Amino acid sequence: MPLFTGLPERALDLLARQFVRIQLEPDELLFIEGDVCKGLYVVESGLLKLYKVSPDGREQVLATYGPGYTLSELPMIDGGTHPFCSAAVVLSKVLFIPGAVVGILCGVHAGCAQEMLRIVASRMRGALGLIEELSFSTVRGRLSAYLLRMASRDKGSRNTAYVQLPASHDIAAQIGTVRELVSRNLSQLQAEGVIRINRRTMHIPDLRLLAREISRTSHSPMEKVSNFNRKTDPESQVNRCEQSYGSHAAAKSRARSARKRRAGHPA
Repeated sequence: MPLFTGLPERALDLLARQFVRIQLEPDELLFIEGDVCKGLYVVESGLLKLYKVSPDGREQVLATYGPGYTLSELPMIDGGTHPFCSAAVVLSKVLFIPGAVVGILCGVHAGCAQEMLRIVASRMRGALGLIEELSFSTVRGRLSAYLLRMASRDKGSRNTAYVQLPASHDIAAQIGTVRELVSRNLSQLQAEGVIRINRRTMHIPDLRLLAREISRTSHSPMEKVSNFNRKTDPESQVNRCEQSYGSHAAAKSRARSARKRRAGHPA
C-alpha cells in the first residue's frame, strides 16, 4: 500500500488492529455518490470501479483499481461526501480504515499526508485526461485508445497483443457511449483488419495501426478553438448576416411580385 509505505512499526500495528475487512460480490456497491465518507478503503483483492451515473441511468466509469490501491482520499481531505459511486467488478475484498485512524497517522507522519495528496493529484491528472478524451475524440478514437490500454497490459510481442474483451456495455461505460456504437465500431475495425475477434478474444496484429486510429479520429483542443474562432469571427458573422439578409430580402420581393401577378397587377 503506497499510502502507508515508510510508516513505523507502531503505526502499522495500529492499522492492523483497526481495519475491517469487507467482501464484495460482483456489482455489489461499496459506496454511492453523496454518501458520507467515514474512512479510507484499500483494495486487498479483486477489482473495483469508480463511476458516475447520469440522470437517465447511463454509467460512466472513471477508473478501475486493483490490489494495493486506496479509495476515497478526496473526501478524506476536504471532509465532503463521496463524489462518485464505487462497486466491485469481480469478487473483491476491501479493507476499511476509520477516518479517525487515518487522521491520526497523517497528523503524526507527514509522509502519509504528502502521499495522500500525491495520489489525489495523480487521479486529477487522470480525470483531466478522461475529460479531454471524451471532449475531443470520436467514439472510434476512444474505443481504439481503450483497446490500446488493455493491450499494454498483455502484449504478446513488441507490436502485437491478445486481449480478453469485456461485454459491450462494460466497454461503453468506460468510453462514454452506448453498446450499439461499441459493437458497430468493433465490427468496422475488424473489417478493416485492425483487430481480429474470436468470441471474447481479440487479437491486435499490429499495435501501430490501432495507435494511428487514435490520432486519425481525434480532434485536438487547438482544432476546436480554431474552428470556434472561425465560426465566431466578427467579420465572418457580419458577412453571413448580410448574405442572409440579402437572400431574405430577395425572397420577400419575389413573394410580393407573385401576389401582385395573382391579383392582376403588374410586377
